Amino acid sequence: MVALLTASRENVEPGELARRNYSLIMAPSFAESHPQTLENIAAIARYRPLTAQSYLRQLQSGQSHDVAQQLERIQAPTLVIHGDVDPLVPTGNGDYLAQHIPGAKHIVYHNVGHIPIMEVPEQFNRDVLAFLDN
Repeated sequence: MVALLTASRENVEPGELARRNYSLIMAPSFAESHPQTLENIAAIARYRPLTAQSYLRQLQSGQSHDVAQQLERIQAPTLVIHGDVDPLVPTGNGDYLAQHIPGAKHIVYHNVGHIPIMEVPEQFNRDVLAFLDN
């Protein structure tokens, strides 16, 4: 997936690049049925483009950052939210977090990719608010 997201960026307009990359990490059904959301993302990228180097470093840091040995020390209430068709982060990673953070609550959204806050915003907000209320 990282290879797809970092494929040739030369001569690609920042908005089109953002649209392309976000459509790769969201659930396919969402990207197809919400073209305006992707256009909004593209507009933001045109206004504040991310350099290729910054983008690559962001992706690489997610792959190399390992805090597994520290998870059991977390004492704060923790909500782990994951999409079941996330192509960047396997659902097993969310399972692992929830199993190793004491008292963590774990929610997996069906047919949702890497960005639940955008793909199912109403459900995401309800779940976060309910978690914060408890």
